[in-house]
Amino acid sequence: MPCKAIFFDMDGTLTSLNGHSVSDSTLEALRIAKEQGVKLFLATGRHHLLLLNPMVNAIPFDAHLTANGQFCYKGKEVIRRHPIPKTDIAALVRHLETARNPVMFQTEHEIFVNMEDPLIDAALELIDVPRFPIRPPETCLGQDVFELLLFGDVEVEEPVMRIMPGSKAVRWVPLFTDIIPADGGKDVGVAAVLGHYGIDPAEAMAFGDGHNDISMLRHVGLGVAMGNAAQAVKDAADHVTDSVDADGIYKALKYFGVI
Repeated sequence: MPCKAIFFDMDGTLTSLNGHSVSDSTLEALRIAKEQGVKLFLATGRHHLLLLNPMVNAIPFDAHLTANGQFCYKGKEVIRRHPIPKTDIAALVRHLETARNPVMFQTEHEIFVNMEDPLIDAALELIDVPRFPIRPPETCLGQDVFELLLFGDVEVEEPVMRIMPGSKAVRWVPLFTDIIPADGGKDVGVAAVLGHYGIDPAEAMAFGDGHNDISMLRHVGLGVAMGNAAQAVKDAADHVTDSVDADGIYKALKYFGVI
């Protein structure tokens, strides 16, 4: 079955974590695929306000799936919009009255953190984004929150998730976990976008490297893990290519005859 659509995670997949660039081979592969009529989609855990990389923004994506699939759009047209339950957000705000947990809040129109913390600084350096304003957690009340970044390990994560039954955690790196709606995920965003374009999942490919990519890789006809991916991601994929720094995307698309 011909490939009609390809979904790309961003950090560690489309862009290298060493310099945050997109390789020439990847740009060439995407150019050829686009010329052949393949739809290209960015599927990232990032908020749409964090799509700051000029190389990524220069790629003519047909749609963007942000916040791990909770906010998907094509230009100014919103395809999917699915925030965290407000009851869960209210419970977290109460929890943070006594708990010293660093959190990044991502609403539709703004991003802020609740405190200064070395883990936040390390995460922002990892994904190459600027500092955000510090505001009280209750600032988010009354707004739609599409994703939270909870900084810390699993011991920090577990008590927070117990008070947020309508949400789930999807971890990309040890520094933090993404919190999204329990019925959300990149796979749900992929399904919404494919439905919008009338493309069968069997006709789609996806590339990823993190645990938050696993549902997406399993949802499409061909899920490809990068060589630098976590082992669980490789185990979930149909194919493992080379790393992002060794032309992994180009090699996989060439191997499967997409380009």
